[in-house]
Amino acid sequence: MARLKATAAMKAVPVDPATDRAMDETAKARGYESWAAYQAALRARKERRAAVAAKDPEVGAARERLSLLASVAAELNRTPVGANVDSFTAAVRGYEINGKVIKALAPNVHVLRLYAPGNGKGGLITRDQLVAAGDYACLSDQVKVGGASRDPGDIQVDGGGGGSAELSLINRIDAVKRLRAAEAALAGASSAPAWAGVIRRIVDWICLDGGHPLEDFTLAGPGIAKGKNEVKACKGMAIAQGLDVLCQHFRKG
Repeated sequence: MARLKATAAMKAVPVDPATDRAMDETAKARGYESWAAYQAALRARKERRAAVAAKDPEVGAARERLSLLASVAAELNRTPVGANVDSFTAAVRGYEINGKVIKALAPNVHVLRLYAPGNGKGGLITRDQLVAAGDYACLSDQVKVGGASRDPGDIQVDGGGGGSAELSLINRIDAVKRLRAAEAALAGASSAPAWAGVIRRIVDWICLDGGHPLEDFTLAGPGIAKGKNEVKACKGMAIAQGLDVLCQHFRKG
């Protein structure tokens, strides 16, 4: 949302002395000499947060992944049929998606390899599960990027700006709510708490924050298989079961 600039006529209107005093009293209650000093401190805090976020590799990676998903939305919006269709709906309705866009829908290369292994054999997960993994990772990225880039206390009184901060806050709250709902769905992926915990951990391991290789996941817990082949099969079953739960969850949503 663009920031509304104050016009010369707006700036020429004298400030009500009572309002001016109230603003200064508010600033003093927060430990500042005046409202102007309070605003200067807010600007400095925003600049510091922006500088920290700019150097954070996780925030940068999250922004890149969101950019990829935005490019998918742009592809869908090129046709009237694809307009306003989310990535999961695009998959389950059988939209034609070429290899380049499939890669964009995958949150990282580790998920993509589960769908399309380099050996040319059949993948471990389906296209619907691939897109569900992308939607789950997207929610996590939205929460991280929103928290790093927005300062709720940064209210610009000269010409507005508070509206954009409010919208950003609403969007992040919505993303947190939807992410928590997806996590709750994963928590109920199995009637056995130990196995449900394994499913949640392996989905997060593969999908979130750039992902990790499936073979590097440590499978441990009471009653968990111990043989090499059994462990490999259990990992495959766990990630497939977890992504299938997310498929069902996002379809209902």
